[in-house]
Amino acid sequence: MNKKFKIVSLFCGCGGIDLGFEEAGFSIISSDDIKNYLEFKDEEPEVVANKYIEDMTKKYRDYRKLSISR
Repeated sequence: MNKKFKIVSLFCGCGGIDLGFEEAGFSIISSDDIKNYLEFKDEEPEVVANKYIEDMTKKYRDYRKLSISR
């Protein structure tokens, strides 16, 4: 059985390290940064945000319920 490690990326910036982890076989379950996706979209439209940037506080209100086991 080939299970992927699940990780949460905090302070992800543009998501470069997330892409590296994904290429190494990890599964990114959520990412968060100070600037959320909408701020990037409005303030810096030329920047392409990767698919993991989202408001983690809305998706995972209670971090204790995250499934991070292997």
